Amino acid sequence: MATSIHELTYQVWRVVPRNEEHLHFLVDLERRTEGVYDFWKEPVGVGYSVDIMIPMRHLSVAKHDLLAGGLSYDVMIDDVGQLDWKVNAENVKAKAGKVFDLYSYNSHRVGAGGSDDWAKGVAGVKYSYTIELRDKGRYGFIAPPSEIKPCGEETFEAFKVVARDTMNGIL
Repeated sequence: MATSIHELTYQVWRVVPRNEEHLHFLVDLERRTEGVYDFWKEPVGVGYSVDIMIPMRHLSVAKHDLLAGGLSYDVMIDDVGQLDWKVNAENVKAKAGKVFDLYSYNSHRVGAGGSDDWAKGVAGVKYSYTIELRDKGRYGFIAPPSEIKPCGEETFEAFKVVARDTMNGIL
C-alpha cells in the first residue's frame, strides 16, 4: 500500500547537472533509488533542472549521494506537508468539479529550459513555477469556451494558496 503525501514529510530539491558526468550520475541515481526518491523532473540534459522529492528520513543519505556525484542542490520546498494541498484540492473541486493532484507535476518530466529554469538558475529567484493548465493534450492551446472559466477558477485557487503560504512564511 502506497504511503500518502500527508503521512510523511518531504523536501523537494533542485539539482542542475553541469556536465555529462553529472547527468549520467543522476540517471543512475534515479534508477537506483526508485521508490525512495521521487524524481518530479527527470534528468534530461546538461543544464536542465532536476527536481527530486525526498522523504525527510532520507535527507542525509540523499545529501551524501549528491556529494558523491559532485553535485549540489537547492531546497525548493522545505516541507511539502506544510503546503496545505488538501485545502487547495477541496477548493479546486468545489469551484471546478476537478480534484487537484500534487503529483500532476510528475507528468511534465521534460525540462524545457523555460523561464522558470532561468529565474531559478540565473536570476537566483527562490521559487519559480510554470503553471500548466488543465488540458492534457486534447485541445492544445485552443481551449473550448466551456473549459476557460473552470480553468481560470481552479488556477486562481492555486494562486490563492501560494499567496497565503507566502504571506504566512511557509514559502
